[in-house]
Amino acid sequence: MNTQWNEESVNGIVIGAVTFPYEFWIDEPRREYQHKTGIPKRRVDRGFFENDEQAISWFKENYPVEFKHGVEMRVFE
Repeated sequence: MNTQWNEESVNGIVIGAVTFPYEFWIDEPRREYQHKTGIPKRRVDRGFFENDEQAISWFKENYPVEFKHGVEMRVFE
């Protein structure tokens, strides 16, 4: 049994599903950026989901137009 505790030690029980933070980004081409390389992106929304399938389904339901045009999904662990 490890009795060493520090600032990163956790003492508790996880109740419910383990989720991860997701962000959804879309390309936002604007006239003032035409001379620059790359297309700027805009974060549309973010949320916590158990997996990619759940995140995709949620985004598709809540942002159908953006989903149809393409979206970048970022997940942080």
